[in-house]
Amino acid sequence: MDLVRDKLKSFLQNYYVLDRKNYSLAKEELIKFIIDRRNASLGDSLINFIYSCSKSMARNECTGIKISDEIMLKGYNASKLADWLHLPGKKKDQGNAIEALIFFVWLTYDYSIEEMALSLLAKMNVSGMNLNNEIEEKRIAGPAFTQLFDSFNEIITRE
Repeated sequence: MDLVRDKLKSFLQNYYVLDRKNYSLAKEELIKFIIDRRNASLGDSLINFIYSCSKSMARNECTGIKISDEIMLKGYNASKLADWLHLPGKKKDQGNAIEALIFFVWLTYDYSIEEMALSLLAKMNVSGMNLNNEIEEKRIAGPAFTQLFDSFNEIITRE
């Protein structure tokens, strides 16, 4: 996966400042990255895989699922990251920005898919919770995403 990340980073550095050593993480640069729909498309695939892995581990059976923008936005809005980074646009645009943000963090900060999946799982894996029930899943997944976005906040704002 490092080879894939390195190749993508190399290509994207033609368009964005992704070198953390010389990067003061101006919000303008981050927003430039996260409002690009192409980055959101990769982030969408990435977060759906991460969430499917977490849910599969929590349920002890394989599942492939698309995480809703509503759940991600609920988690984002309750996070410390939302206090620092105010996402532009309507809910659909904000959902796309969150997906691009996930891609950005994976790409730039080497926050692995495994670490993200385990972060979600740690909050989701509460005994007796029913991840087959949509209402219950939203109640569980929202705080799991808040925890994930809080960890993003820590690594992004410490630079």
